[in-house]
Amino acid sequence: IRMIEQSAYSRVRNITELYGEPDEVSVPRFASYNVSHYLDSVTSHILKLTEDDNIEMIVSCDSACKSAVFDIRRVGIVLYNLISNAIIHNKYKNKVISIRGFLRGNDFVISVTDNGRGISPSVRRTMFSAYENKPDLRSASIIDSGLVLGGIGLSVCRKVAKDMDGDIFYVPAKGSGTTFELVVPQTNRTNLVGDTIIASADLEEIEIFLASALLHLKGIN
Repeated sequence: IRMIEQSAYSRVRNITELYGEPDEVSVPRFASYNVSHYLDSVTSHILKLTEDDNIEMIVSCDSACKSAVFDIRRVGIVLYNLISNAIIHNKYKNKVISIRGFLRGNDFVISVTDNGRGISPSVRRTMFSAYENKPDLRSASIIDSGLVLGGIGLSVCRKVAKDMDGDIFYVPAKGSGTTFELVVPQTNRTNLVGDTIIASADLEEIEIFLASALLHLKGIN
């Protein structure tokens, strides 16, 4: 019952993030974070929640990427949505999710790759559509707008990435599997933040955003 409530709350959170008006709470807050520690913390929490569910998570950080500047709340939203999708849409019993943090030029990049069967071209064309074709909710109700309350995780990822002046991209795989890259520019940011922070992921946030995936693993859809 608690997970069903959390799943509903996660959908509300995604809708609010995607369609809500900006306020003082939601403005981006950039800081320098220890990348390896943060990603290890994320995966450690998720593995505890899925310890009996044949989930393997692999984390790697390039040696040149000891720290990066980003909004930790928004990066968390991207990671949790991508990992949730990687669990729900992977039809294989043994699910492998790889997360890598690295620098590419002046950009900080986090890639999330699963061992699933990939995304069909028809789905790729519309997977960010809730962000790209946002209805005007001031003049249309949720029902009249045709807004689907589920399946907007990738659009939320693009929205919060754009909030950080970055973006998220689908990376076509040569074989099987699905890869997404979150790109956060570092130019003109490193001098605006203080010392590098050793931050852990918020377990409560993870439970909220992963609730649908956890229910899916238990056969409750």
